[in-house]
Amino acid sequence: PVEVETEGIRDDGSRFAARIYAYPNFDLDGNVIGFIEVVEDITERKQAEEALKEAMAFNESTLNAIDDIFYTFDLSGKMLIWNKAVSRVTGYSDTELSSKKPTDFFLGEDVQHISESIERMWKEGSSKAEANLVLKDGRQVSYEFTGSILKDSKGNIIGFSGIGRDLTERKRVEEMLQKSELKYRQLIEQAPDTIFVVDGEGNLLHVNLAGQKMLGYSEDELCKMTTVDTYPLDEMAAAHRRVMEMRAMRAGEIMHFERQMRRKNGTLFPVEISVGALKDGTTHGIIRDITDRKQAEESLRQLTHQHQLILNAAGEGIVGLDLEGKITFANPFVIGTTGYSVDELIGQNLHKLVHYKKPDGTPYPYEECPSYETLKNSIPNNIRDEIFFKKDGTSFPVRYTSTPIIEEGIIKGAVVTFRDITERKRLEEQFLQAQKMEAVGHLAGGVAHDFNNILTAIIGYGNLLQMKIKEDDPLKAYVNQILLSSEKAANLTSGLLAFSRKQIINPKPVNLNDIVKNVEKLLLRLIGEDIELKTILNPPTPPFGKGGQGGIGDLVVMADSGQIEQVLMNLATNARDAMPEGGTLTISTEIVELDREYIRTSGYGKPGKHALISVTDTGKGMDEKTKELIFEPFFTTKERERGTGLGLAVVYGIVKQHNGNIDVYSELDKGTTFRIYLPIIEAEIEETKPKVITTPIGGKETVLIAEDNIDVRNYTKTVLEDFGYKVIEAVNGEDAINKFMENKDIIEFLVLDVIMPKKNGKEVYDAIKKVRPDIKALFMSGYAEDIIHGKGILEEGLNFVLKPISPQELLKLIREILET
Repeated sequence: PVEVETEGIRDDGSRFAARIYAYPNFDLDGNVIGFIEVVEDITERKQAEEALKEAMAFNESTLNAIDDIFYTFDLSGKMLIWNKAVSRVTGYSDTELSSKKPTDFFLGEDVQHISESIERMWKEGSSKAEANLVLKDGRQVSYEFTGSILKDSKGNIIGFSGIGRDLTERKRVEEMLQKSELKYRQLIEQAPDTIFVVDGEGNLLHVNLAGQKMLGYSEDELCKMTTVDTYPLDEMAAAHRRVMEMRAMRAGEIMHFERQMRRKNGTLFPVEISVGALKDGTTHGIIRDITDRKQAEESLRQLTHQHQLILNAAGEGIVGLDLEGKITFANPFVIGTTGYSVDELIGQNLHKLVHYKKPDGTPYPYEECPSYETLKNSIPNNIRDEIFFKKDGTSFPVRYTSTPIIEEGIIKGAVVTFRDITERKRLEEQFLQAQKMEAVGHLAGGVAHDFNNILTAIIGYGNLLQMKIKEDDPLKAYVNQILLSSEKAANLTSGLLAFSRKQIINPKPVNLNDIVKNVEKLLLRLIGEDIELKTILNPPTPPFGKGGQGGIGDLVVMADSGQIEQVLMNLATNARDAMPEGGTLTISTEIVELDREYIRTSGYGKPGKHALISVTDTGKGMDEKTKELIFEPFFTTKERERGTGLGLAVVYGIVKQHNGNIDVYSELDKGTTFRIYLPIIEAEIEETKPKVITTPIGGKETVLIAEDNIDVRNYTKTVLEDFGYKVIEAVNGEDAINKFMENKDIIEFLVLDVIMPKKNGKEVYDAIKKVRPDIKALFMSGYAEDIIHGKGILEEGLNFVLKPISPQELLKLIREILET
């Protein structure tokens, strides 16, 4: 092909700019028999280019003389004109610049900023933006860009121009100013003396931290006050006179005086004040407390008062004892935690009042009390974990420290400090419980893997036997019973995985109201006719979105619908057993706001909106001891043959796997309520398509089965061969690779166990893909989710199925994968 630009002549004799594309025309033997020409009228484009050149005909010497960078682009983003500053600043040559577009000079968010600036320019005619200009050597320089659109003589937009100004110096000056301001503010805020600013009317504009502490007000409170508000109440006349004197001060004039100030708590103290007037009409001043200089006794009183404030603010109990163990001092923490008043504490023996029993409940002899040992033997820092008793008789655990008060080598008494460690004890119990649950979870996950391999063979061969036995064969009932029992065993295994929080789940944005509605009919059949089922669902919040779903206020959470349905069925089964004579089961949903107190006491979650599912029955309820054990694995109050003790443990595991929390509220003969909290998300709910159940069919392909468990391998081989497939077996990872290399031209599908000796299934798959990139595979495993995730199977979206698997499901999956 040949492309040329030239001038054409129309029928009327007028001329136009043209671009001609010429292509050779060949016959069937490849000989050139002529040419095909395509003519494109480019008159308007040429006119636009000329108009743009005309519009850009600036004085080149003037543009090159300025330090700011100047540039123009056409509508396609091609750079047309630029001054020498562009090359000098960016480091690009003119040839390199001719191929650049506006966004080529920026990275990251700056690309978006520049694009948005260009969009504003088209709408408003001009725009301004700040961004980091990326130079050829990779350095970035802060620039301010001002752009405007270019039009031709007819008013058509033909491009845009811009000027970039280096902001480095301005940024440096701004940073220096900020540092200077920060240094000034830090100097003021860290100053030991009070520093304040007032306006011409005496209103406080700012008081530093020292002043806030000295006066007892917050800065917000002080900025709503005047200097008059800090005077004693009986000196208002003097306060107003002082304000008038300050208003009369000239700029640069300084005034010194002494007076009393009033704290927020009403106490008075003497101060020395220096104030100076500024040109802006404000007055700056420094206040220094001169209590110690005025009166030694007042200084001592203030010091004592300060110590009292510290003791009052202490987050632990502080008690002073005399040599007989009697209380001489107690801070507010002691009063608040024990319930005794100051008068009830002073003069009483600490041991006899609050410390008369050991943690095991036995009497505590005074001779063994830590404070007695300290007073008798001068033992310092005698620390123990003890229990104290409140005035109402209730107890609480404490970390108890007793230290002697010694003056000139003589014991004068002792100081007892204690901290309420109820929260620490609760956290320790939670940690021990978590360790126990984790240990049982590991055991459950390992047992589940072995069960899954055994059940794969049992269920598989059972299904094959069921398909081969005729309907009227009396052995059919035995086979059905074997499969029914195997299914129960598989459900038990699934329960073990759910309890250990290692079950593989498929979370999606779902509406809890929809889940409750979907499982409602099943629950009715589950609980029986003598139990009434009520559902109270949180109403949807407009605006309504796609598919009739509600707005942000709806109960949309990230969850596996099947797992949440399992939770509701387990709780409903538990409620049914608690109401043998009938009753009411109520399931409600709502939106709740979890506060910090709930999070502190429960140890769960973050503050914010959560979806709450409440499941309430009117059954016989539980005592406190039972409530503490209900989520323990294998704990049950039912007869041995009626329960495994995994129902509520599975519920607990599923809820925790969904980053949720579950609480139980129950009283004997007053029913039980389980409350499940799940984090609310903002997302659209995906529409679920109904599953299409098809009869599995076989095939003629050759399949490589890699499985180290001989029972599972033989079962899988039998199923596939019975349905027409050709099977090659491998007993481990290396054997699988060797068998494939020997038969790489005929093997069309892989069935790989995830965990095998020598090489795991993923390593086998990766090695085979290097030879056959198009090979398809199905991974199987009886291991828990954390093991599977560790092999990268789920993360890469590979085909995976959890053991045990029926022949029908296995055949269906293989066929679907092969035909995809």
